[in-house]
Amino acid sequence: MPAHVVLGSATLLVAAVAALVALVHALVPASRRALRWPTLALVVVALAGALATSEAGATLLDAVQATGSAEEVAAAQTHAKGSDTLATALFLLVVAVLSTTWGALRPGRTAWTVGARVGASAVALTAVGTLAGVVLVLGQALAAVAAGHPTWS
Repeated sequence: MPAHVVLGSATLLVAAVAALVALVHALVPASRRALRWPTLALVVVALAGALATSEAGATLLDAVQATGSAEEVAAAQTHAKGSDTLATALFLLVVAVLSTTWGALRPGRTAWTVGARVGASAVALTAVGTLAGVVLVLGQALAAVAAGHPTWS
């Protein structure tokens, strides 16, 4: 099994959990003290996983482009573009979490000030975007595997 498959599966799982934890952190003020560090750790690990998976996927993509059919190449390229989108969403989620965790969404701060609402909205929107990216990339990965290139088995 290619490293990309293992890294990709783990990354999609961590990214989904990170986005869900970030949503709770943003939308449930009582959770902020307990979720501050886990949220930060999860989003950073998810982004690092996406970058590592991208590196492993580049090698696999080169092999498919060199030996694959037009259908296999198209499926792999579509998946690669979707993966880039997910990495961008994760980067934005990291930025949103970092920029609000010790400011607008810090524990002990008045829960729904204007700044807290803006911060919670930024984290929530980027978390939802990350979840959408996870679903998109998973679907594209399954389509690429279904195209049947021998390096994917």
